Amino acid sequence: MGKVKDTLKKIIKEEIKKSLNEEMTIYSKKDGIAKLNRMKKTGGAKIYKVTSGKTRLNYSGGRAYVTMYHLYTKNINHTSSSNPYGLDMMRNSNRAAYLIPIKESKLSENVYYDEDKLLKLVDKDKFLKYMIKSKYRNKPKSKDLKDMFDTYISGDKDMEKKYRKIR
Repeated sequence: MGKVKDTLKKIIKEEIKKSLNEEMTIYSKKDGIAKLNRMKKTGGAKIYKVTSGKTRLNYSGGRAYVTMYHLYTKNINHTSSSNPYGLDMMRNSNRAAYLIPIKESKLSENVYYDEDKLLKLVDKDKFLKYMIKSKYRNKPKSKDLKDMFDTYISGDKDMEKKYRKIR
């Protein structure tokens, strides 16, 4: 009788682990944005707020860095297993949100700071030249250049594109 109980406990534990480790669908950037836009337009979803944040998901294939979109909804009765949109959900007291994870592509990775490249970009860009003259009085220190990179280049698509082109 003791062996049967132990065997049943093992089977139950394995089933619980399997159910907890169900993998979340990670969307490509194109599919994820399309899903996000469809959900915003769907009247039945009752979405009133959209937020996003970067996070890391662990799954059987390894780790994935994703941008997680939270679509807050008034449908508090929906759950991950029973909603008509097939999305995972998060719950927080009396609030609920659909979760849309979008995998970050390698092209949209952060641009890394290089002082020589930044100085070349400053020579080509009028705005950056003006900032050097006005804010740093034509004598920026390396710390000032790093601060300028973080403030004006990192996160701005156009400036990042110009920065990447410089060799």
